[in-house]
Amino acid sequence: MRIFTLIIALFFIVQAQKRFTSDYFVSKYNLSLPEVSQEMLDISALTHTSDLWEYYYHENTDKLDSIVRMLTIEGAPRNLQKDEYRYYGDTVYVNSVSIFIDRKGDTSSVTNFKYTDEFRTQLAYKPKYNCIWKSSFDERGIKLLDVCKCPGDTGFRGQVFNKTKYNEYIESIETYRGEIDSNTIRRYYLTPFDSIVADFMVTKRKEPFIVRLNVYNNNKKKKYSFGFGIFSNINEVISFNYYTYTDKNQLHRSYYFDVINRKAKEKSYELVNYTEYEYDSLGRKIRVTTRVKPDPKEPNTEEAKK
Repeated sequence: MRIFTLIIALFFIVQAQKRFTSDYFVSKYNLSLPEVSQEMLDISALTHTSDLWEYYYHENTDKLDSIVRMLTIEGAPRNLQKDEYRYYGDTVYVNSVSIFIDRKGDTSSVTNFKYTDEFRTQLAYKPKYNCIWKSSFDERGIKLLDVCKCPGDTGFRGQVFNKTKYNEYIESIETYRGEIDSNTIRRYYLTPFDSIVADFMVTKRKEPFIVRLNVYNNNKKKKYSFGFGIFSNINEVISFNYYTYTDKNQLHRSYYFDVINRKAKEKSYELVNYTEYEYDSLGRKIRVTTRVKPDPKEPNTEEAKK
């Protein structure tokens, strides 16, 4: 009898594991998901470096000394940001200085961060505004807290999320100023390896509609992440990311695609930007570069010389 009961229990466990995969939601909601072709991965048009991060480490440890970021979005002031890291036990303090290179007047800002719980809890303070921000996430990346307090505030204000685990999903309900916001109730369905596969929003008097669907490869790494039009048909993918990995299972590139025409019967997508990740011999991330298409309004430098 005990063996029979065990077999039944294992059967239900296997069925549950099969149920909450991307294939399950694709079938259940008749989702039309785009596939990436080799032609779509052509990055030759993405020649403009819009974002560059360089990571520095202390000798051969895995502890960051600093991160330097150069942001060069076209049409906006160039921004240089440097983050300095200090470690005290399980707590990490980061001093972040941001400087606008091409703008006169208000050219710099400083933010001090305190991280705990392996960077899942953040406390941020901006001396210029004398404001404090608190945010936290669980181990899956589900937001738990996002509040702030500025001069004149009697306490922290913002979003607090109450998380409840059900048999099939995790439900997260936002409380704002002490009241439940029924328009931001989220349901997160998990893969057998405890990562989010589907993210649904639940509103009053409506069926839950999908916000994001994640597809994983055989190495349990995210391969696709599809974003849906939350105010339109549940089947409508409006954007998605496609991820590739190195032979060491490290993230190599992240491609971001956007829908060209939302009204078109047959949707097509264009590559908006891609981000490339580089690592050193110890497997540490040392550089992250994002590239985009150059602004079409910007004059061709060769033509300008003529």
